[in-house]
Amino acid sequence: MGSSGISSISMHALNGPTPTPQSLPGQSHQTPGVGGDCLRQQLGSRLAWTLSANQPSLQTTTSKGVPNTVSRNMTRPRRDGDAGGTVEVTETALVRDILYVFQGIDGKIIKMNNTENCYKAEGKANLNKSLRDTTARLAELGWLHNKIRKYTDQRSLDRSFGLVGQSFCAALHQELKEYYRLLSVLHSQLQLEDDQGVNLGLESSLTLRRLLVWTYDPKIRLKTLAALVDHCQGRKGGELASAVHAYTKTGDPYMKSLVQHILSLVSHPVLSFLYRWIYDGELEDTYHEFFVASDPTVKTDRLWHDKYTLRKSMIPSFITMDQSRKVLLIGKSINFLHQVCHDQTPTTKMIAVTKSAESPQDAADLFTDLENAFQGKIDAAYFETSKYLLDVLNRKYSLLDHMQAMRRYLLLGQGDFIRHLMDLLKPELARPATTLYQHNLTGILETAVRATNAQFDSPEILRRLDVRLLEVSPGDTGWDVFSLDYHVDGPIATVFTRECMSHYLRVFNFLWRAKRMEYILTDIRKGHMCNAKLLRNMPGSVLTAAAAGLFALGGCILGEYH
Repeated sequence: MGSSGISSISMHALNGPTPTPQSLPGQSHQTPGVGGDCLRQQLGSRLAWTLSANQPSLQTTTSKGVPNTVSRNMTRPRRDGDAGGTVEVTETALVRDILYVFQGIDGKIIKMNNTENCYKAEGKANLNKSLRDTTARLAELGWLHNKIRKYTDQRSLDRSFGLVGQSFCAALHQELKEYYRLLSVLHSQLQLEDDQGVNLGLESSLTLRRLLVWTYDPKIRLKTLAALVDHCQGRKGGELASAVHAYTKTGDPYMKSLVQHILSLVSHPVLSFLYRWIYDGELEDTYHEFFVASDPTVKTDRLWHDKYTLRKSMIPSFITMDQSRKVLLIGKSINFLHQVCHDQTPTTKMIAVTKSAESPQDAADLFTDLENAFQGKIDAAYFETSKYLLDVLNRKYSLLDHMQAMRRYLLLGQGDFIRHLMDLLKPELARPATTLYQHNLTGILETAVRATNAQFDSPEILRRLDVRLLEVSPGDTGWDVFSLDYHVDGPIATVFTRECMSHYLRVFNFLWRAKRMEYILTDIRKGHMCNAKLLRNMPGSVLTAAAAGLFALGGCILGEYH
Protein backbone atom coordinates (compact mmCIF):
# COMPACT_ATOMS: atom_id res chain seq x y z
CA MET A 1 0.00 0.00 0.00
CA GLY A 2 2.98 2.28 0.75
CA SER A 3 3.19 5.82 2.02
CA SER A 4 0.50 8.26 1.15
CA GLY A 5 2.03 11.66 1.85
CA ILE A 6 0.01 14.81 1.49
CA SER A 7 2.50 16.40 -0.88
CA SER A 8 2.40 13.46 -3.31
CA ILE A 9 0.30 14.40 -6.35
CA SER A 10 -0.65 11.61 -8.72
CA MET A 11 -0.25 11.64 -12.49
CA HIS A 12 -4.00 11.91 -12.71
CA ALA A 13 -3.80 15.12 -10.70
CA LEU A 14 -1.02 16.45 -12.94
CA ASN A 15 -2.71 15.76 -16.25
CA GLY A 16 -6.36 15.53 -15.24
CA PRO A 17 -8.98 18.05 -14.21
CA THR A 18 -6.78 19.67 -11.53
CA PRO A 19 -4.57 22.33 -13.19
CA THR A 20 -0.89 22.70 -12.28
CA PRO A 21 1.60 25.52 -12.90
CA GLN A 22 2.54 23.95 -16.25
CA SER A 23 -1.08 23.73 -17.35
CA LEU A 24 -2.08 27.31 -16.58
CA PRO A 25 -3.21 28.99 -19.81
CA GLY A 26 -0.72 31.12 -21.68
CA GLN A 27 2.35 30.04 -19.66
CA SER A 28 5.44 28.14 -20.69
CA HIS A 29 8.66 27.15 -18.93
CA GLN A 30 12.10 26.15 -20.02
CA THR A 31 14.39 23.49 -18.53
CA PRO A 32 15.07 24.02 -14.81
CA GLY A 33 18.56 24.71 -13.56
CA VAL A 34 20.87 22.70 -11.34
CA GLY A 35 19.48 24.21 -8.16
CA GLY A 36 16.12 22.65 -8.97
CA ASP A 37 17.63 19.14 -9.10
CA CYS A 38 19.06 19.51 -5.59
CA LEU A 39 15.70 20.65 -4.24
CA ARG A 40 13.92 17.75 -5.89
CA GLN A 41 16.31 15.24 -4.33
CA GLN A 42 15.86 16.83 -0.93
CA LEU A 43 12.06 16.98 -0.90
CA GLY A 44 11.26 13.96 -3.07
CA SER A 45 7.74 14.87 -4.18
CA ARG A 46 6.12 15.65 -7.48
CA LEU A 47 4.92 18.97 -6.20
CA ALA A 48 8.44 19.91 -5.12
CA TRP A 49 9.60 19.03 -8.63
CA THR A 50 6.90 21.22 -10.08
CA LEU A 51 7.81 24.17 -7.90
CA SER A 52 11.55 23.77 -8.42
CA ALA A 53 11.00 24.28 -12.13
CA ASN A 54 10.35 27.91 -11.30
CA GLN A 55 13.81 28.65 -9.82
CA PRO A 56 15.59 31.88 -10.90
CA SER A 57 18.06 30.07 -13.18
CA LEU A 58 15.49 29.97 -15.93
CA GLN A 59 14.58 32.84 -18.22
CA THR A 60 10.86 33.42 -18.44
CA THR A 61 8.78 35.28 -20.93
CA THR A 62 5.41 36.80 -20.47
CA SER A 63 2.67 35.22 -22.55
CA LYS A 64 -0.06 37.09 -24.27
CA GLY A 65 -2.60 35.23 -22.20
CA VAL A 66 -1.45 36.84 -18.94
CA PRO A 67 -1.87 40.59 -18.64
CA ASN A 68 1.33 42.23 -17.45
CA THR A 69 -0.24 44.70 -15.10
CA VAL A 70 0.80 46.15 -11.77
CA SER A 71 3.68 44.37 -10.03
CA ARG A 72 2.73 42.20 -7.01
CA ASN A 73 5.43 43.82 -4.93
CA MET A 74 4.26 47.37 -5.60
CA THR A 75 2.89 49.03 -2.47
CA ARG A 76 -0.46 50.61 -2.89
CA PRO A 77 -1.09 53.90 -1.06
CA ARG A 78 -4.19 54.45 0.96
CA ARG A 79 -6.92 55.90 -1.14
CA ASP A 80 -8.20 59.31 -0.30
CA GLY A 81 -11.51 59.19 1.39
CA ASP A 82 -11.18 55.62 2.64
CA ALA A 83 -13.50 55.33 5.59
CA GLY A 84 -12.29 53.95 8.89
CA GLY A 85 -8.65 53.91 7.81
CA THR A 86 -8.92 50.96 5.43
CA VAL A 87 -5.67 49.82 3.83
CA GLU A 88 -5.06 48.50 0.36
CA VAL A 89 -3.44 45.04 0.62
CA THR A 90 -1.11 43.65 -2.03
CA GLU A 91 -1.36 40.06 -3.19
CA THR A 92 2.20 39.45 -2.02
CA ALA A 93 1.20 40.33 1.53
CA LEU A 94 -1.80 38.03 1.29
CA VAL A 95 0.32 35.14 0.00
CA ARG A 96 2.78 35.62 2.86
CA ASP A 97 -0.05 35.65 5.39
CA ILE A 98 -1.67 32.61 3.82
CA LEU A 99 1.54 30.58 4.16
CA TYR A 100 1.51 31.33 7.89
CA VAL A 101 -2.19 30.52 8.13
CA PHE A 102 -1.49 27.14 6.49
CA GLN A 103 0.50 26.33 9.65
CA GLY A 104 -2.19 27.60 12.00
CA ILE A 105 -0.36 30.87 12.71
CA ASP A 106 -2.12 34.23 12.53
CA GLY A 107 -0.79 36.58 9.89
CA LYS A 108 -0.72 40.35 9.89
CA ILE A 109 -3.88 40.56 7.85
CA ILE A 110 -5.57 37.16 8.15
CA LYS A 111 -6.33 36.06 11.70
CA MET A 112 -8.45 33.49 13.47
CA ASN A 113 -11.94 34.76 14.22
CA ASN A 114 -12.96 32.88 17.36
CA THR A 115 -16.55 34.02 17.09
CA GLU A 116 -17.03 32.52 13.63
CA ASN A 117 -14.38 29.82 14.14
CA CYS A 118 -12.57 30.56 10.90
CA TYR A 119 -9.70 32.59 9.50
CA LYS A 120 -10.73 35.98 8.12
CA ALA A 121 -9.06 39.12 6.84
CA GLU A 122 -9.20 42.01 9.27
CA GLY A 123 -11.89 44.59 8.72
CA LYS A 124 -9.34 47.32 7.90
CA ALA A 125 -8.04 45.33 4.94
CA ASN A 126 -9.57 46.59 1.72
CA LEU A 127 -10.12 43.42 -0.35
CA ASN A 128 -12.43 42.97 -3.27
CA LYS A 129 -14.89 40.08 -3.20
CA SER A 130 -12.74 37.86 -5.42
CA LEU A 131 -9.65 38.18 -3.23
CA ARG A 132 -11.68 37.79 -0.05
CA ASP A 133 -13.32 34.58 -1.34
CA THR A 134 -10.01 33.15 -2.55
CA THR A 135 -8.37 33.98 0.76
CA ALA A 136 -11.19 32.29 2.67
CA ARG A 137 -10.87 29.13 0.56
CA LEU A 138 -7.13 28.97 1.13
CA ALA A 139 -7.42 29.75 4.85
CA GLU A 140 -9.58 26.67 5.28
CA LEU A 141 -6.38 24.58 5.15
CA GLY A 142 -5.18 26.34 8.30
CA TRP A 143 -8.46 25.59 10.06
CA LEU A 144 -8.25 21.91 9.02
CA HIS A 145 -4.61 21.78 10.10
CA ASN A 146 -5.49 23.18 13.53
CA LYS A 147 -8.29 20.68 13.99
CA ILE A 148 -6.01 17.72 13.26
CA ARG A 149 -3.08 19.13 15.21
CA LYS A 150 -5.23 19.82 18.28
CA TYR A 151 -6.47 16.23 18.28
CA THR A 152 -2.98 14.74 17.98
CA ASP A 153 -1.50 17.05 20.62
CA GLN A 154 -4.20 16.15 23.14
CA ARG A 155 -4.27 12.41 22.45
CA SER A 156 -0.52 11.89 22.16
CA LEU A 157 -0.15 12.72 25.86
CA ASP A 158 -3.07 10.50 26.91
CA ARG A 159 -1.68 7.08 27.88
CA SER A 160 -5.15 5.65 28.34
CA PHE A 161 -5.72 6.20 24.62
CA GLY A 162 -3.87 2.91 24.11
CA LEU A 163 -1.66 1.51 21.39
CA VAL A 164 -4.33 1.72 18.69
CA GLY A 165 -4.95 5.38 19.50
CA GLN A 166 -1.24 6.17 19.51
CA SER A 167 -0.91 4.47 16.12
CA PHE A 168 -3.73 6.65 14.83
CA CYS A 169 -1.97 9.77 16.12
CA ALA A 170 1.27 8.58 14.51
CA ALA A 171 -0.54 8.16 11.18
CA LEU A 172 -1.95 11.69 11.45
CA HIS A 173 1.51 13.03 12.33
CA GLN A 174 2.91 11.29 9.28
CA GLU A 175 0.34 12.96 7.04
CA LEU A 176 0.98 16.35 8.65
CA LYS A 177 4.69 15.84 8.08
CA GLU A 178 4.02 15.43 4.36
CA TYR A 179 1.87 18.55 4.51
CA TYR A 180 4.74 20.46 6.14
CA ARG A 181 7.03 19.38 3.30
CA LEU A 182 4.66 21.10 0.90
CA LEU A 183 4.70 24.25 3.03
CA SER A 184 8.49 24.12 3.12
CA VAL A 185 8.58 24.14 -0.68
CA LEU A 186 6.17 27.08 -0.81
CA HIS A 187 8.18 29.03 1.76
CA SER A 188 11.36 28.36 -0.18
CA GLN A 189 9.71 29.67 -3.32
CA LEU A 190 8.54 32.82 -1.54
CA GLN A 191 11.96 33.39 0.01
CA LEU A 192 13.53 33.06 -3.42
CA GLU A 193 11.21 35.74 -4.74
CA ASP A 194 12.11 38.03 -1.84
CA ASP A 195 15.83 37.55 -2.43
CA GLN A 196 15.72 38.09 -6.20
CA GLY A 197 12.38 39.81 -6.50
CA VAL A 198 12.76 41.94 -9.60
CA ASN A 199 14.54 39.20 -11.54
CA LEU A 200 11.56 36.87 -11.31
CA GLY A 201 8.80 37.24 -13.80
CA LEU A 202 5.13 37.08 -13.02
CA GLU A 203 4.94 33.52 -14.32
CA SER A 204 7.32 32.20 -11.65
CA SER A 205 5.85 34.00 -8.65
CA LEU A 206 3.46 32.70 -6.04
CA THR A 207 -0.08 33.91 -6.48
CA LEU A 208 -3.30 33.11 -4.72
CA ARG A 209 -4.50 31.41 -7.86
CA ARG A 210 -1.47 29.13 -7.97
CA LEU A 211 -1.85 28.34 -4.29
CA LEU A 212 -5.43 27.27 -4.94
CA VAL A 213 -4.21 24.89 -7.63
CA TRP A 214 -1.25 23.47 -5.71
CA THR A 215 -3.20 22.97 -2.48
CA TYR A 216 -6.22 21.31 -4.11
CA ASP A 217 -5.16 17.71 -3.37
CA PRO A 218 -3.67 18.49 0.06
CA LYS A 219 -6.93 20.18 1.01
CA ILE A 220 -8.90 17.07 0.09
CA ARG A 221 -6.54 14.98 2.19
CA LEU A 222 -6.80 17.34 5.16
CA LYS A 223 -10.60 17.28 4.87
CA THR A 224 -10.49 13.48 4.97
CA LEU A 225 -8.22 13.51 8.01
CA ALA A 226 -10.43 16.08 9.77
CA ALA A 227 -13.51 13.95 9.06
CA LEU A 228 -11.69 10.94 10.53
CA VAL A 229 -10.81 12.96 13.62
CA ASP A 230 -14.48 13.91 14.09
CA HIS A 231 -15.66 10.35 13.53
CA CYS A 232 -13.07 8.88 15.92
CA GLN A 233 -13.78 11.21 18.84
CA GLY A 234 -14.29 9.22 22.05
CA ARG A 235 -13.25 5.92 20.48
CA LYS A 236 -10.33 3.65 21.24
CA GLY A 237 -9.03 0.19 20.46
CA GLY A 238 -11.01 -1.97 18.07
CA GLU A 239 -13.82 0.57 18.02
CA LEU A 240 -11.39 3.17 16.68
CA ALA A 241 -10.18 0.73 14.02
CA SER A 242 -13.82 0.18 12.98
CA ALA A 243 -14.35 3.93 12.65
CA VAL A 244 -11.33 4.24 10.34
CA HIS A 245 -12.35 1.15 8.37
CA ALA A 246 -15.76 2.69 7.66
CA TYR A 247 -14.04 5.39 5.58
CA THR A 248 -12.48 2.83 3.24
CA LYS A 249 -15.91 2.22 1.73
CA THR A 250 -15.70 5.11 -0.68
CA GLY A 251 -15.62 5.38 -4.45
CA ASP A 252 -12.82 7.96 -4.44
CA PRO A 253 -9.62 5.97 -5.12
CA TYR A 254 -7.33 8.66 -3.67
CA MET A 255 -9.30 8.99 -0.46
CA LYS A 256 -9.54 5.21 -0.21
CA SER A 257 -5.78 4.85 -0.63
CA LEU A 258 -5.16 7.41 2.12
CA VAL A 259 -7.58 5.78 4.57
CA GLN A 260 -6.25 2.29 3.84
CA HIS A 261 -2.75 3.50 4.61
CA ILE A 262 -3.95 4.93 7.93
CA LEU A 263 -5.94 1.76 8.64
CA SER A 264 -2.86 -0.41 8.14
CA LEU A 265 -1.11 1.59 10.88
CA VAL A 266 -4.12 1.70 13.19
CA SER A 267 -4.96 -2.00 12.88
CA HIS A 268 -1.39 -3.19 13.44
CA PRO A 269 -1.72 -3.25 17.28
CA VAL A 270 -5.10 -5.04 17.01
CA LEU A 271 -3.66 -7.75 14.77
CA SER A 272 -0.61 -8.02 17.04
CA PHE A 273 -2.95 -8.63 20.01
CA LEU A 274 -4.86 -11.17 17.95
CA TYR A 275 -1.87 -13.20 16.76
CA ARG A 276 -0.28 -13.24 20.19
CA TRP A 277 -3.57 -14.50 21.60
CA ILE A 278 -4.19 -17.29 19.08
CA TYR A 279 -0.56 -18.44 18.87
CA ASP A 280 0.64 -17.96 22.47
CA GLY A 281 -2.53 -17.59 24.53
CA GLU A 282 -1.17 -14.33 25.96
CA LEU A 283 -3.34 -11.30 26.57
CA GLU A 284 -1.47 -8.12 27.48
CA ASP A 285 -4.20 -5.55 26.99
CA THR A 286 -3.39 -2.83 29.51
CA TYR A 287 -5.81 -0.29 28.08
CA HIS A 288 -8.66 -2.69 27.20
CA GLU A 289 -8.39 -2.24 23.44
CA PHE A 290 -8.70 -5.86 22.31
CA PHE A 291 -12.06 -7.57 21.80
CA VAL A 292 -11.13 -10.45 24.13
CA ALA A 293 -11.53 -9.50 27.80
CA SER A 294 -10.08 -11.32 30.81
CA ASP A 295 -11.42 -11.34 34.37
CA PRO A 296 -8.51 -11.92 36.79
CA THR A 297 -10.87 -12.61 39.71
CA VAL A 298 -12.19 -15.85 38.17
CA LYS A 299 -10.66 -19.02 39.60
CA THR A 300 -9.13 -21.79 37.55
CA ASP A 301 -12.12 -24.14 37.84
CA ARG A 302 -14.27 -21.56 36.02
CA LEU A 303 -11.62 -20.54 33.50
CA TRP A 304 -13.39 -21.95 30.47
CA HIS A 305 -16.82 -20.56 31.30
CA ASP A 306 -16.23 -17.18 32.95
CA LYS A 307 -12.63 -15.96 32.69
CA TYR A 308 -12.55 -14.92 29.02
CA THR A 309 -15.36 -13.13 27.23
CA LEU A 310 -15.94 -11.09 24.09
CA ARG A 311 -15.91 -7.31 24.37
CA LYS A 312 -18.29 -6.77 21.46
CA SER A 313 -17.82 -3.02 21.19
CA MET A 314 -14.13 -3.59 20.45
CA ILE A 315 -14.60 -6.08 17.61
CA PRO A 316 -13.26 -4.33 14.48
CA SER A 317 -15.73 -4.14 11.62
CA PHE A 318 -13.31 -6.03 9.35
CA ILE A 319 -13.50 -9.07 11.68
CA THR A 320 -16.79 -11.00 11.63
CA MET A 321 -18.58 -12.25 14.72
CA ASP A 322 -17.87 -15.85 13.73
CA GLN A 323 -14.16 -15.09 13.42
CA SER A 324 -14.10 -13.30 16.76
CA ARG A 325 -15.75 -16.29 18.50
CA LYS A 326 -13.16 -18.61 17.01
CA VAL A 327 -10.38 -16.27 18.12
CA LEU A 328 -11.81 -16.34 21.66
CA LEU A 329 -11.98 -20.15 21.70
CA ILE A 330 -8.45 -20.57 20.32
CA GLY A 331 -6.81 -18.53 23.06
CA LYS A 332 -9.14 -19.96 25.68
CA SER A 333 -8.14 -23.50 24.66
CA ILE A 334 -4.44 -22.68 24.95
CA ASN A 335 -4.90 -21.22 28.44
CA PHE A 336 -7.09 -24.17 29.47
CA LEU A 337 -4.34 -26.58 28.40
CA HIS A 338 -1.67 -24.65 30.28
CA GLN A 339 -3.51 -23.74 33.47
CA VAL A 340 -6.07 -26.53 33.98
CA CYS A 341 -4.65 -29.53 32.11
CA HIS A 342 -1.07 -28.57 33.09
CA ASP A 343 0.05 -29.33 29.57
CA GLN A 344 3.04 -27.14 28.74
CA THR A 345 3.43 -28.27 25.15
CA PRO A 346 4.74 -25.33 23.07
CA THR A 347 2.09 -23.78 20.87
CA THR A 348 4.29 -24.30 17.83
CA LYS A 349 3.75 -28.06 18.22
CA MET A 350 -0.02 -27.62 18.35
CA ILE A 351 -0.36 -25.13 15.51
CA ALA A 352 1.61 -24.56 12.34
CA VAL A 353 2.39 -20.93 13.15
CA THR A 354 2.56 -18.73 10.07
CA LYS A 355 3.89 -15.23 9.71
CA SER A 356 1.86 -12.76 11.74
CA ALA A 357 1.36 -9.02 11.48
CA GLU A 358 4.93 -8.14 12.43
CA SER A 359 4.73 -4.73 10.79
CA PRO A 360 2.11 -2.32 9.45
CA GLN A 361 3.00 -3.53 5.95
CA ASP A 362 2.05 -7.09 6.96
CA ALA A 363 -1.26 -5.72 8.23
CA ALA A 364 -1.75 -3.84 4.96
CA ASP A 365 -1.08 -7.00 2.95
CA LEU A 366 -3.56 -8.89 5.09
CA PHE A 367 -6.35 -6.40 4.32
CA THR A 368 -6.04 -7.20 0.63
CA ASP A 369 -7.20 -10.77 1.26
CA LEU A 370 -9.32 -10.78 4.42
CA GLU A 371 -11.69 -13.47 3.17
CA ASN A 372 -8.93 -15.97 2.33
CA ALA A 373 -5.60 -15.30 4.03
CA PHE A 374 -6.98 -14.05 7.35
CA GLN A 375 -9.84 -16.54 7.41
CA GLY A 376 -7.39 -19.32 6.64
CA LYS A 377 -5.17 -18.38 9.58
CA ILE A 378 -8.12 -18.35 11.99
CA ASP A 379 -9.61 -21.62 10.73
CA ALA A 380 -6.28 -23.46 10.82
CA ALA A 381 -5.49 -22.31 14.36
CA TYR A 382 -9.03 -23.14 15.53
CA PHE A 383 -8.97 -26.65 14.05
CA GLU A 384 -5.50 -27.55 15.33
CA THR A 385 -6.06 -26.17 18.83
CA SER A 386 -9.45 -27.85 19.28
CA LYS A 387 -8.09 -31.15 18.00
CA TYR A 388 -5.14 -31.05 20.38
CA LEU A 389 -7.34 -30.12 23.36
CA LEU A 390 -9.74 -33.03 22.75
CA ASP A 391 -6.79 -35.37 22.32
CA VAL A 392 -5.37 -34.34 25.72
CA LEU A 393 -8.77 -34.71 27.43
CA ASN A 394 -9.30 -38.18 25.97
CA ARG A 395 -5.75 -39.48 26.32
CA LYS A 396 -4.77 -38.00 29.66
CA TYR A 397 -8.10 -37.53 31.43
CA SER A 398 -10.28 -40.28 29.83
CA LEU A 399 -13.12 -37.94 28.91
CA LEU A 400 -15.02 -40.54 26.85
CA ASP A 401 -14.74 -43.12 29.65
CA HIS A 402 -16.32 -40.67 32.08
CA MET A 403 -19.14 -39.99 29.64
CA GLN A 404 -19.79 -43.74 29.34
CA ALA A 405 -19.80 -44.03 33.13
CA MET A 406 -22.40 -41.26 33.37
CA ARG A 407 -24.60 -43.12 30.93
CA ARG A 408 -24.25 -46.49 32.69
CA TYR A 409 -24.76 -45.36 36.29
CA LEU A 410 -26.61 -42.05 36.36
CA LEU A 411 -28.79 -42.81 33.33
CA LEU A 412 -29.33 -46.44 34.47
CA GLY A 413 -27.69 -47.96 31.41
CA GLN A 414 -26.03 -50.80 33.41
CA GLY A 415 -29.18 -52.97 33.79
CA ASP A 416 -27.80 -55.85 35.88
CA PHE A 417 -26.18 -53.47 38.33
CA ILE A 418 -29.32 -51.32 38.78
CA ARG A 419 -31.56 -54.39 39.29
CA HIS A 420 -29.26 -55.95 41.85
CA LEU A 421 -28.84 -52.62 43.64
CA MET A 422 -32.63 -52.28 44.00
CA ASP A 423 -32.88 -55.80 45.38
CA LEU A 424 -30.27 -55.01 48.01
CA LEU A 425 -31.67 -51.57 48.85
CA LYS A 426 -35.36 -52.58 49.07
CA PRO A 427 -35.50 -53.29 52.81
CA GLU A 428 -33.25 -50.34 53.63
CA LEU A 429 -35.11 -47.76 51.54
CA ALA A 430 -38.52 -48.86 52.81
CA ARG A 431 -37.61 -47.30 56.16
CA PRO A 432 -38.22 -43.63 57.02
CA ALA A 433 -35.65 -41.32 55.44
CA THR A 434 -34.54 -39.99 58.82
CA THR A 435 -33.27 -43.43 59.87
CA LEU A 436 -30.90 -43.89 56.92
CA TYR A 437 -27.12 -43.68 57.19
CA GLN A 438 -25.00 -42.92 54.17
CA HIS A 439 -22.19 -45.31 55.09
CA ASN A 440 -24.67 -48.21 55.19
CA LEU A 441 -25.93 -47.33 51.72
CA THR A 442 -22.35 -46.95 50.46
CA GLY A 443 -21.58 -50.48 51.66
CA ILE A 444 -24.62 -51.82 49.77
CA LEU A 445 -23.45 -49.95 46.64
CA GLU A 446 -20.01 -51.58 46.83
CA THR A 447 -21.63 -55.00 47.25
CA ALA A 448 -23.76 -54.43 44.12
CA VAL A 449 -20.65 -53.41 42.17
CA ARG A 450 -18.71 -56.53 43.17
CA ALA A 451 -21.64 -58.81 42.30
CA THR A 452 -22.25 -57.47 38.76
CA ASN A 453 -20.36 -56.58 35.60
CA ALA A 454 -19.69 -53.14 37.07
CA GLN A 455 -16.68 -54.68 38.83
CA PHE A 456 -14.81 -54.70 35.50
CA ASP A 457 -14.89 -50.92 35.14
CA SER A 458 -11.78 -48.84 35.72
CA PRO A 459 -10.96 -48.26 39.41
CA GLU A 460 -10.75 -44.53 38.60
CA ILE A 461 -14.41 -44.59 37.54
CA LEU A 462 -15.64 -46.78 40.42
CA ARG A 463 -13.85 -44.49 42.86
CA ARG A 464 -16.00 -41.59 41.65
CA LEU A 465 -19.31 -43.50 42.06
CA ASP A 466 -21.01 -42.64 45.34
CA VAL A 467 -24.35 -42.40 47.19
CA ARG A 468 -26.07 -39.11 47.83
CA LEU A 469 -29.02 -38.39 50.13
CA LEU A 470 -31.31 -35.55 49.13
CA GLU A 471 -32.96 -33.10 51.49
CA VAL A 472 -35.44 -34.88 53.76
CA SER A 473 -39.06 -33.72 54.06
CA PRO A 474 -41.59 -34.95 56.65
CA GLY A 475 -42.99 -38.37 55.74
CA ASP A 476 -40.24 -39.22 53.22
CA THR A 477 -38.98 -42.77 52.92
CA GLY A 478 -35.58 -43.87 51.71
CA TRP A 479 -36.89 -44.17 48.15
CA ASP A 480 -37.63 -40.43 48.13
CA VAL A 481 -34.14 -39.25 49.13
CA PHE A 482 -31.79 -41.83 47.63
CA SER A 483 -29.61 -40.91 44.64
CA LEU A 484 -26.41 -42.04 42.99
CA ASP A 485 -23.66 -39.47 42.51
CA TYR A 486 -20.56 -39.20 40.32
CA HIS A 487 -17.69 -37.00 41.48
CA VAL A 488 -15.83 -34.92 38.88
CA ASP A 489 -12.82 -32.65 39.28
CA GLY A 490 -9.99 -31.08 37.29
CA PRO A 491 -10.51 -30.65 33.54
CA ILE A 492 -13.44 -33.09 33.65
CA ALA A 493 -15.28 -30.71 35.97
CA THR A 494 -15.01 -28.08 33.24
CA VAL A 495 -16.99 -30.33 30.91
CA PHE A 496 -19.40 -31.59 33.58
CA THR A 497 -20.15 -28.37 35.44
CA ARG A 498 -22.27 -28.07 38.57
CA GLU A 499 -25.23 -27.09 36.45
CA CYS A 500 -24.64 -30.09 34.22
CA MET A 501 -24.39 -32.48 37.18
CA SER A 502 -27.56 -30.98 38.61
CA HIS A 503 -29.35 -31.90 35.36
CA TYR A 504 -27.94 -35.43 35.60
CA LEU A 505 -29.24 -35.68 39.18
CA ARG A 506 -32.77 -34.67 38.16
CA VAL A 507 -32.75 -37.14 35.28
CA PHE A 508 -31.51 -39.89 37.60
CA ASN A 509 -34.29 -39.22 40.12
CA PHE A 510 -36.91 -39.43 37.38
CA LEU A 511 -35.46 -42.64 35.95
CA TRP A 512 -34.98 -44.11 39.44
CA ARG A 513 -38.67 -43.60 40.29
CA ALA A 514 -39.69 -45.06 36.94
CA LYS A 515 -37.40 -48.03 37.59
CA ARG A 516 -38.89 -48.50 41.03
CA MET A 517 -42.40 -48.51 39.52
CA GLU A 518 -41.22 -51.12 37.04
CA TYR A 519 -39.73 -53.09 39.93
CA ILE A 520 -43.03 -52.99 41.88
CA LEU A 521 -45.11 -53.96 38.84
CA THR A 522 -42.79 -56.87 38.19
CA ASP A 523 -43.25 -58.11 41.76
CA ILE A 524 -47.05 -57.79 41.45
CA ARG A 525 -47.03 -59.75 38.20
CA LYS A 526 -44.96 -62.47 39.84
CA GLY A 527 -47.47 -62.64 42.68
CA HIS A 528 -50.40 -62.86 40.28
CA MET A 529 -48.77 -65.66 38.34
CA CYS A 530 -48.19 -67.62 41.55
CA ASN A 531 -51.77 -67.06 42.72
CA ALA A 532 -53.13 -68.13 39.33
CA LYS A 533 -51.43 -71.50 39.68
CA LEU A 534 -52.88 -71.98 43.17
CA LEU A 535 -56.42 -71.02 42.12
CA ARG A 536 -56.47 -73.63 39.36
CA ASN A 537 -56.46 -76.46 41.95
CA MET A 538 -59.22 -75.03 44.16
CA PRO A 539 -62.85 -76.47 43.92
CA GLY A 540 -65.46 -74.35 42.12
CA SER A 541 -67.73 -74.04 45.19
CA VAL A 542 -64.91 -72.49 47.17
CA LEU A 543 -64.19 -69.98 44.39
CA THR A 544 -67.94 -69.14 44.20
CA ALA A 545 -68.17 -68.57 47.93
CA ALA A 546 -65.01 -66.45 47.87
CA ALA A 547 -66.37 -64.36 45.01
CA ALA A 548 -69.69 -63.87 46.84
CA GLY A 549 -67.82 -62.74 49.93
CA LEU A 550 -65.81 -60.25 47.88
CA PHE A 551 -68.96 -58.79 46.31
CA ALA A 552 -70.61 -58.45 49.73
CA LEU A 553 -67.53 -56.76 51.10
CA GLY A 554 -67.49 -54.40 48.14
CA GLY A 555 -71.14 -53.54 48.69
CA CYS A 556 -70.52 -52.71 52.33
CA ILE A 557 -67.61 -50.46 51.40
CA LEU A 558 -69.69 -48.62 48.82
CA GLY A 559 -72.51 -48.22 51.33
CA GLU A 560 -70.16 -46.75 53.91
CA TYR A 561 -68.73 -44.44 51.29
CA HIS A 562 -72.14 -43.04 50.34
